[in-house]
Amino acid sequence: GCVELQRTAVDWQFETVPQMHSSFALRKQRSKWPRGKVLGGTSSINAMLYIRGNSIDYDRWEQIYGGDGWNWKNVLPYFKKAENWRGSKGDLNYHGTDGPLTVDEARFITSGANWFISAAKEIGFNESDPNGEKQEGASYLQFTIEDGERCSTAKAYLHPARYRENLFLLLNSHVTNVEMEGDKAVGVRLRDEKTNEERVVRARKEVILS
Repeated sequence: GCVELQRTAVDWQFETVPQMHSSFALRKQRSKWPRGKVLGGTSSINAMLYIRGNSIDYDRWEQIYGGDGWNWKNVLPYFKKAENWRGSKGDLNYHGTDGPLTVDEARFITSGANWFISAAKEIGFNESDPNGEKQEGASYLQFTIEDGERCSTAKAYLHPARYRENLFLLLNSHVTNVEMEGDKAVGVRLRDEKTNEERVVRARKEVILS
């Protein structure tokens, strides 16, 4: 499982700074922060839970923190465009069905999960879609799983494009710097992790950091 992938060669093995109000049971109050050091990034080592977050947070990023264009109305079409929803209960006003990233409901649901949902309904909560209009309520989880296997961003985006002539994957390489000319990014400096050699790769059009 995902836990066995953490703290290995495919994990950057980051930790948070010491926390003031949490992580009391952890050494120096620092939480582990797994990040994928592999094709597909963290989507290749995480627990595959698909959670977009709450619409209010996106609106706040634009209104309060200056993230122009990052309001919920603007980003929702891109979530839908990316998604290949295979579940049976989701609101299709908030899910896409033609995208490369497969999202599905759990195919095996424990009795305990069913009891939890039933108990929540008994005390007045609705059964909700965690990636729908409202997150308040009780819900079954949604996962980036396709036919019983992990659907990482590498599987969703890179694998279908791997034979394109304009795609080149340089593995075992760590970008150390973005090369600039004035205020324009023109390439990247990277280090080969096997030979420790550095090289600069220049862009003809644009540099995308992800």
